[in-house]
Amino acid sequence: MSRLVARLGRASYLADRAFERATGGRARLHAMWFYSQPVPAARPAGDAAGPAARRGGAAAQASSPVVVRRVGAGEVDEAKFQRPSGVVAARFQAGSECVAALRDGELLGYAWLEFAAVDELLVRAVFEPAPRGRVAWDYDVWIAPKYRLGRVFSRLWEEAHALLRLRGVEATVSWIAMRNEASIRSHERMGARRVGWAAFLLLGPLQLTLASVRPFVHVALPGRPPVRLRVRGCGASR
Repeated sequence: MSRLVARLGRASYLADRAFERATGGRARLHAMWFYSQPVPAARPAGDAAGPAARRGGAAAQASSPVVVRRVGAGEVDEAKFQRPSGVVAARFQAGSECVAALRDGELLGYAWLEFAAVDELLVRAVFEPAPRGRVAWDYDVWIAPKYRLGRVFSRLWEEAHALLRLRGVEATVSWIAMRNEASIRSHERMGARRVGWAAFLLLGPLQLTLASVRPFVHVALPGRPPVRLRVRGCGASR
């Protein structure tokens, strides 16, 4: 199965490049897997490796040079997120929550969580985690290059999982580009499972969507609403 996944990833990449070259960039193909990752149970009380979201560990966290915590709107300069202007503010306004790793004002990494629906920027789509209240969408997980070999990634997820447990969330869902083998392997090592797929063919102002979830086939015309895909998390109760 892993070989098939890798082959599909390479095929999607080659197809995208072919479309782009043949049309001068007017046509693109974005193919992605949907993955679901269970939220692990809390560590036993007193475990020094536990996340800062156990508020009783705040004193221990304060002595660390790296602080990992939930941040609110305006707490971190938007420019440090390295995203288009207005994107971060719009995420907070829409209700997304951000877990960030900080040290002396430097933003080392972050992860975003959404509990309702996410407006995707790469394609014209709205991704909705299901069932609502039991599954959240995780997206735009980013670590500064010089910290990618350290514990920032794992600490971000420890904090995110603690926040999710507080809200009764049992699993998260997200998408990964089929060609991104490194991210696929990383997610699978963390226990994530594939729960679906979608492919978006952009032809100028038109977008054709093929997906393993409803509505399965969709054509987005100019001025019409984007496709809405409801992705169910694995292991979450109804």
